[in-house]
Amino acid sequence: MKPLHNQIDKRLLKQQQVALKSRITLSFYKYFQIADPASLRDSLYSLWDSMRVLGRVYIAPEGINAQVSVDTSMFEIFKRSLNETGFLRNVRLNVAIEDNGNSFFVLKVQLKKKIVADGLRDETFDSSDSGKHLNAVEFNALTAKTGTIVVDMRNHYESEVGHFKKKQ
Repeated sequence: MKPLHNQIDKRLLKQQQVALKSRITLSFYKYFQIADPASLRDSLYSLWDSMRVLGRVYIAPEGINAQVSVDTSMFEIFKRSLNETGFLRNVRLNVAIEDNGNSFFVLKVQLKKKIVADGLRDETFDSSDSGKHLNAVEFNALTAKTGTIVVDMRNHYESEVGHFKKKQ
């Protein structure tokens, strides 16, 4: 059985990156109660490694958080693999707009206690019980309503990339 981790020297991987074809960098996450994170980790690593997916994926009992780079020619197959992984069917993919495709050199699929270091330790909290995703039109309509309060939960870096202007 092939090892479920990279075994190539980092310098060689960086050299090989130059030879890679066009790639799409994207991120996604999904809160979902995963009964056997280790088994999911092994199956996703084997599958995505065979597709030449590169990136960083965290899997925890509460769900999955991924930032990956996919060869353009494999993108539809990669999306199909997500849809065939039950709880990832139609997961929202955030595709990088400005990207040279050289974001990652290896595929790392790691088991974590949590997919986001949020500091919450409440065992009664179900992170998979989430709200509805809003597109820009829906968001603007909701925030235009009197009494709507927006709480921006992004970290410092994310806020520096772009943030909301205070309404007068």
